Amino acid sequence: MDELLFQSKEGKLANGSSVVITKINGDINDRNVNQFSDKLLDVLNQKNSNFILIFPENSHLDDRPLASFLSISLMLPNIRSIGLVGLSEKTIYDMRNYLSRFKICDSEEDALLKIN
Repeated sequence: MDELLFQSKEGKLANGSSVVITKINGDINDRNVNQFSDKLLDVLNQKNSNFILIFPENSHLDDRPLASFLSISLMLPNIRSIGLVGLSEKTIYDMRNYLSRFKICDSEEDALLKIN
């Protein structure tokens, strides 16, 4: 199985609110979708309402990981904002019906400015 590593830290948004910034290392695919879902749920279940997820550069989420990501991020009531960094154009296109829920960002710094 492809091991995924999630590294989280606290940050501050431009408006002073706190944000959880999580860097995801590893290839997200059908073989590790359960691990991805479990770790993502741990991150998004924190007592915070703002999140930045930094994927490996130009990451593509196949159907199962994308469906898992969308269902988890849409079902949790505590989430106010999620900034996404590093996703491929195809993944962003596949998410087009849900983009009002997320901020697509070029970098961590861009996400810190866009999320409010």
